[in-house]
Amino acid sequence: MKGIITAAARSPRLLPLTKNTPVSMLEVAGRPILDHQLDALQDAGVRDIVVITGFCTDQVEGLCRGKATCIYNPFYEVCNVAMNLWLVRQELKSGFLLLYDDTLFETQLFREVLAEDDGIILVVDPKGIDREAEKVVLRRGLVSAMGKDVEAPHGEFVGMAKFGPGTIPALVAELEQVARTDLATSFPRLIRRLIDNGQEIRVHTTDRPWIDIDFPSDLEEARRTWQM
Repeated sequence: MKGIITAAARSPRLLPLTKNTPVSMLEVAGRPILDHQLDALQDAGVRDIVVITGFCTDQVEGLCRGKATCIYNPFYEVCNVAMNLWLVRQELKSGFLLLYDDTLFETQLFREVLAEDDGIILVVDPKGIDREAEKVVLRRGLVSAMGKDVEAPHGEFVGMAKFGPGTIPALVAELEQVARTDLATSFPRLIRRLIDNGQEIRVHTTDRPWIDIDFPSDLEEARRTWQM
């Protein structure tokens, strides 16, 4: 199974820190966020890693040299996560673990998610759901909705998802449609399309430490607390 890290977009909410530096290259505990992610994936047994780059691609490519394959998205200014995945659709056949580039996790969470059965798995945290976060709603044990403005969420999406090999044909079919209709399709909208077309999507609920870095205050907290 591959690791896919989406590290293409600008992060305007982190300005001025991200004026000339992508969020993935901001340092926590003396190392770039992306470096933590690459090490955690490798420690969990994921050796084949693809990083989708865009903004300040040279910085990301330099860090990834010898550790991961970089694929540049020249359209990063006008697209979102779904189109990043469309760009690397030929890399997805064996299944993959998707990571947002602004999030830190401990290695054990990777191992737990990788051990899940084939299917589509969204990793969620039910504690302290942030108002701005992408949230997940369950119905009869399956994901029924995902977005920032949903009612009665089960938990907050932590920026990690698993797509088993058996789900890839349906995923790629949706990505091909997105490429023709809506370049700005977000990950929650992609999940909605998959649900509408009959895909069952489950969650892995976690209470393990993690942190997403959306604002300068998040980075300050991560630098105070993150030691992994």
